[in-house]
Amino acid sequence: MYLHPDLAIYATDRFVLACIALFLEAVIGRMSWLFRIIPHPFAILRSSAAFLGRRLNRSRRGPRALIVRGAIVTGFLCCVTGSVGWMISSWGETYPAGWVVDLMFLVFFVSQRGSYSDASRTVRAQSKNGLVAGRKALAGYHKGRIDALDEHGIYRSLTEHLAAEMGRWLIGPMFWYLVGGLPALLVYATIVAAVDALAADDESRAGFGWTASRLEFMAGWLPGRIAGVFVVLASLLAPTARPIRAARIMVCMARSSPSPAHGWPAAAMAGALSLEIAGPNSTEGRELPWIGEGSARATVRDAHRALLLFGYVCVMNIVFILGGAIGRILWL
Repeated sequence: MYLHPDLAIYATDRFVLACIALFLEAVIGRMSWLFRIIPHPFAILRSSAAFLGRRLNRSRRGPRALIVRGAIVTGFLCCVTGSVGWMISSWGETYPAGWVVDLMFLVFFVSQRGSYSDASRTVRAQSKNGLVAGRKALAGYHKGRIDALDEHGIYRSLTEHLAAEMGRWLIGPMFWYLVGGLPALLVYATIVAAVDALAADDESRAGFGWTASRLEFMAGWLPGRIAGVFVVLASLLAPTARPIRAARIMVCMARSSPSPAHGWPAAAMAGALSLEIAGPNSTEGRELPWIGEGSARATVRDAHRALLLFGYVCVMNIVFILGGAIGRILWL
């Protein structure tokens, strides 16, 4: 693709690319049809981590040996993907259309419409076809026991899922791409994939998956807080939401979750909607403390309010990045 040199300066700016990627993802979603033909990059990363985990994770080894082996696997994968990202970025700087590769990876890893569609599909299935259909729709993203969820548990889980997606797959990828470009984006995705494959429960997080879970904590520390603040700001616009309670619960209870990318937006969402979420059957697939001070009996109305808050957060994210892009263009 040929671009006029003056336009190429703007097309290669990270803020501009981030805006384009967010708009594209909002239109086309996850492109499930494409990933039925080829594997998703995240699936490749997770499969690679799982393969190395099966080779090196031996329960007969002592705790320290498992931590060291897990650190080797996680560090190796991060070095590989970071190097690949750096090589692709270096190659892209020599070609007028090299920015398209960055754009492609951003669209692959960010999730707005995809997360919204998952939750919305669950609400429709539960409302129209009952508990069995709701559980089936929820099974695509709930890592805990599906059969233990009643109607309230389904709505509670999709609310928690939307909150976690804000930090992990909306703010997280954008933040790290803007900070460090494609290498940082790929390393971030690798860390999340390693946690998914190597740190599935509390026992593995204390052993083989310890390094991956620590890196996830550090990588999500600031994006999670940004996502929580966005939820509080969005609750100012959403009818019946409670922004003051959202801010208070976020500050007081965000640390209940070991992952900032999950805890901060989840606490803000729980406060804004006057709900309790997470708990023993968390959507994260492990037991977590209850987050919030409201009712755990979430209803379909609460689910729609959570979807509205998520939509407002997506719009705010685009507005903030668009403001950065305009500022960069004026500066250039």
